[in-house]
Parts: sequence; structure tokens; C-alpha cells
Amino acid sequence: MPIIGHTAAWKIVPRDVIEFIIPLAYASLIWFTIWSSIVHAGIMLAQALADHSEHANMIGDIPALFLVAAVLWFLMPKNSPAQ
Repeated sequence: MPIIGHTAAWKIVPRDVIEFIIPLAYASLIWFTIWSSIVHAGIMLAQALADHSEHANMIGDIPALFLVAAVLWFLMPKNSPAQ
């Protein structure tokens, strides 16, 4: 649970508004968020498959992380230099 709070606090800050307005200026941070979400979801998926008490994550947390990564990837301008 603490990691969720930390991640939410890191991602929901006023700079998100600036990133929305000028995403190319923050391309490396956005790409980091995309890839870290994918890696985090992959690790959680492996843990959920190995531990039956973690199966609930396959319904909520894991798809949400993949969805965040997919949406950011889709919205990221295609001429991003930091890819």
C-alpha cells in the first residue's frame, strides 16, 4: 500500500499540468513513467501468478498499470526525442 501512495503522490503533482501543455519538454519523464509502469505491472503479474493471495491484483492493479502505460504511449507526441 505505501508504494501506491508514493506512486500517486509522484504522479499527481502540478507539473503534470505543465507536461500536458508542453509534453516534449518532459518527454524523458513521461517515457520513464511508461516503462516503469510496464515493468511494475510485469513484476506484479509474476508475483500474482506465483502467489494465490495476490490474484486480486490481476483484476485491478495490473490492468490499471498497463492502461496507464498504453494511454501515455498513445498520447505521447510521435516526434519525441527521448524515446
